[in-house]
Amino acid sequence: MAQNMEMRIDIKVGLNLRFEGAPEQTLLGRVVSDTVAVQLQDYRGLQPKLQVASGDRVLVGQPLLQDRGRPELVATAPVAGTVKSINRGARRRLSQIILQADGAESVPFPTFDSRQIDGLGAAKVREALQQSGLWLALRARPFDCVASPAIQPRALFITAIDSNPLAADPAVVIEARREEFIAGVSALAQLPSGNTYVCLAPDTNIPLPQNARVQRAEFGGPHPAGLPGTHLHATGLEVRREPDLWHVGYQDVIAFGSLLLRGQLDGERVIALAGPGVENPGLMQVRLGSALSALPVPHKEMDKQVIAGPLLGLAKKADYLGRFDLQVSVFPAGASVRKSGGIWRNAALRLLATPRTSESLPPVVRPHAGMLPVEVFERVWPYRTSPAALLRAVLIGDPDDAVQLGCLGLAEEDLALCNLVCPSGQDYAGALRRTLERIEQQL
Repeated sequence: MAQNMEMRIDIKVGLNLRFEGAPEQTLLGRVVSDTVAVQLQDYRGLQPKLQVASGDRVLVGQPLLQDRGRPELVATAPVAGTVKSINRGARRRLSQIILQADGAESVPFPTFDSRQIDGLGAAKVREALQQSGLWLALRARPFDCVASPAIQPRALFITAIDSNPLAADPAVVIEARREEFIAGVSALAQLPSGNTYVCLAPDTNIPLPQNARVQRAEFGGPHPAGLPGTHLHATGLEVRREPDLWHVGYQDVIAFGSLLLRGQLDGERVIALAGPGVENPGLMQVRLGSALSALPVPHKEMDKQVIAGPLLGLAKKADYLGRFDLQVSVFPAGASVRKSGGIWRNAALRLLATPRTSESLPPVVRPHAGMLPVEVFERVWPYRTSPAALLRAVLIGDPDDAVQLGCLGLAEEDLALCNLVCPSGQDYAGALRRTLERIEQQL
């Protein structure tokens, strides 16, 4: 039987932030939201064409929309019910589909046993992903867009580590669904021409299928040790302009394994509900796209704001969970969200750095006198390149220099710590996205 390859990477720089209200790593219950949202902002690169109208009945796994140029790419319903509303944003672009959940009927999909899954082949794996809508969980670098079905990936990164503050421990979630996770990894590993890297925290007891092309990659150290950009960079793979390095989250791997074993689309995820505004922080099972108003908050006696998404990178005030949101945090109303940089506290919250970092740098405090800005960035920059030149290139919008300096392997979340520690409050994450869009337009 083929043995898994193993690698261990220790991230020496970064920043771990600790807040009050860390979640107990225990599933506390299940929340049933009467309405859920499918949000188009979660699917970069998709050109949507509606397949339903307001008032239509839908089943779990039924297509709601498809890509105009690639009709095999569909977004499917995570619940059974009725299309409550179809919302549009600027220039009448489709932005959101709201579903009223009132049933459990599901579109049936083919089932396979574990031995069959091991030998499915890339074509059948692609077919299952596309028909179920789970293909949209695959994201590609560069550009961090929906993976193209016309491309065979050189490598696949399965993110089974989360170094964001107040996040759920992936090992806890995976342990409860070992069979589905192993099945999902086994199937997805048939897609790339090269290795599938299952990225984990050190010494994590997460099971893997016995496959020589499935590599166990452990990442230790502070945030951003849990980000796909860090994992991709650590392998030393060249990032080309063709988006052929893919990544996928561990709960989507579980959902795909469940689809193959059970023949039904799993429209639920486990999230961390945490923060100083939650009395009993822990893990909750929720529907994809659940309304935040359905969650059991607020509890403590304070004015609050509820934030969806990781605190370092893409945290946002919203009415519904996004497709990739695996945490919801509740903070005092006075806390502010820095653009693409995270949520920060008023004086009531504690902000600490781990011993691996030389000092804590709250965003409201400038570095001490005499420290050059480049030194600030180097303390949170885990990549081989020097940060100063790249950050300058994306700020001025120079795509040629940015490519030479390594921007193609990055997404906004990878520059969130630079936003945080920047003494002048620059939005490097937003500048990176604009630069990537210019590069993509040139292709």
